[in-house]
Amino acid sequence: MKISIIIPTYNEESYIAELFDYINVHSQKKNIEEIIIVDSFSTDNTLKVAEKAHAKLYLSKPRDPKIQMEIGAFQAKAEVLYFIKPGYFPPPNFDERILHAVKAKYLAGIPGQTTTLNKTLLLFNKIRSRFNLQFNNSRMQTLFIVHGLFHHVGGFHKTKTIDVFTELLNRADSCLIS
Repeated sequence: MKISIIIPTYNEESYIAELFDYINVHSQKKNIEEIIIVDSFSTDNTLKVAEKAHAKLYLSKPRDPKIQMEIGAFQAKAEVLYFIKPGYFPPPNFDERILHAVKAKYLAGIPGQTTTLNKTLLLFNKIRSRFNLQFNNSRMQTLFIVHGLFHHVGGFHKTKTIDVFTELLNRADSCLIS
């Protein structure tokens, strides 16, 4: 089992360079199938940096991270998708944490924390999403989900403006319960 890392970008040259270095130090190559960059026509050297790091590159006309991440998900080859929002770094050994969680039958979550399919957190997130409440939840800046489940629930919601990770997890949880 392997992981496809998906990152939406726009003018993220310095961040992408740091992130690739970080991933090389804090993960094992055997666990990473690919790194996918979906860029919205950056005007800096984001694409050159990604190309130099051998990432797979795709372009997205809309500058919308959820659309960019969905484009990456449909191109991904690995069994597990791992989304990273720009500006954030995963926890050390994120790859091992994700694969361990999936092997323990957690189909989605945040690496290194209790799965977001935890009922208390889900209840809070469902209430928050109903009222479109937004706040900086740094724990929700990266997310893993099994490839098949992502596609089964229809990917990211096209019109929601709330935290797309929370909304996706709510639908994934509902799918698993029903």
